[in-house]
Amino acid sequence: MRDYRKEFKDHCLTCKEYDIYSYSDSTHRGFRCKHHHRPMAFDESCSSYDFDKVRGNNQMDDAVSFRVRKGYDPKPDSSYWYVVSTICKILSIEYGEDRKEQISSYLNAFKEFREFAISIQSGIEFLGEYDVNGLRLANKLLDAYNENKEQTLLFMESELLPTMDSFAKMVSFSNYPGAMKFYTRLMASLGLKYSYKPVEIEDKKSIQPELIGPGRVRKILQNMD
Repeated sequence: MRDYRKEFKDHCLTCKEYDIYSYSDSTHRGFRCKHHHRPMAFDESCSSYDFDKVRGNNQMDDAVSFRVRKGYDPKPDSSYWYVVSTICKILSIEYGEDRKEQISSYLNAFKEFREFAISIQSGIEFLGEYDVNGLRLANKLLDAYNENKEQTLLFMESELLPTMDSFAKMVSFSNYPGAMKFYTRLMASLGLKYSYKPVEIEDKKSIQPELIGPGRVRKILQNMD
């Protein structure tokens, strides 16, 4: 028999918070995490993981069977947060509960910042460019982490996290223009570190709020892979 407790150790399928007894919504995207209040991927690490000692393999078999029949398209809250999500993922993997408060402050700050940014033209333009470049920079950071954890963590601690701390502080004071400058600095640091030349959107004013993320702006630009 398939041993899910080993295969999905520390992941959603074996977690008490993951509801495998009811489907998340009418679109059948999967199963909802009761802690995050959204669908989660089976293989997504989480600092809130809580092992369910009672849950059996037969119950998990049913969940996998549903996933195979209906498909699975998790819609994480971090759909638009490519870089900050990757930073938080690395922090969670390396430090777990020790950095939980820090991780929460970053995620909440970007969520609040995005709600402001989407309401003004300059913010929409910023998010549009981020939708194009953010994912690529996040992938470069994650690739670097997988290749050399020690060097990447040193770069994060010395360059990225101080900037993220300042960003979160600006948001806490509702200084959103200041926060935008710090997040722009974060992107620039990543671009310089990984020799990435950002893709510029020529007609940024044509970007509409409904086109922002995840990846929609990136997909409508020509010559983008």
